[in-house]
Amino acid sequence: MAKIILFVFLALAYFAFCSANAIESGSEVEDVPAANDSDEGETIFERMGRSGELCRWIPKPLRNAACHTWCTKVQFRPDGRCEGHKCVCA
Repeated sequence: MAKIILFVFLALAYFAFCSANAIESGSEVEDVPAANDSDEGETIFERMGRSGELCRWIPKPLRNAACHTWCTKVQFRPDGRCEGHKCVCA
């Protein structure tokens, strides 16, 4: 029971940390794309995968799963894994 409570607490703390970072980075002028930017329809998931944020901020046990999901859903590649701070698609 204590493990479940600890896991839920860590998950909520991680969610709060990510939400705070998203709000903080959203207020910066550099992060706002230009009107004619080619990444206009890009989702946050695509942007995080391209910049290596998936491997940096996601907890270690979930990194390869997140990279695999990013590669299959966004890049349409069969497999993916984290190497350092970058997602590598097969």
